Amino acid sequence: MAYREKWRASLLTDISHLPDLNDSFMAFILRETQRGDEKFIEITHKGKLIWKEVLAYEYFERFIELGKIFKVKYGSRMIDLVPDVDGDYLYGDRIDARKKIEDFRRGLRFE
Repeated sequence: MAYREKWRASLLTDISHLPDLNDSFMAFILRETQRGDEKFIEITHKGKLIWKEVLAYEYFERFIELGKIFKVKYGSRMIDLVPDVDGDYLYGDRIDARKKIEDFRRGLRFE
């Protein structure tokens, strides 16, 4: 239960927790990292950590949620959220996960 509570507490839910960025166009990079026994999702921009939360298996829906939250914060200046991962945790066992993420990312570029 402690892991689940820690995961919930780490989730981004409010755009006020994201920093103000002034770049004209922003592509964010999502990576999976590990510190000791804990795994995290880290989102960076130009090498700077923007957001970090506890990783959960098969998190493609969370990837899309995070992308939508970032889009609200950064608007049309956000052009991509790039998953720089091997995909085991991101896509999990869902056959349609890769397509859903590709469709979401395509939508970011054309909004």
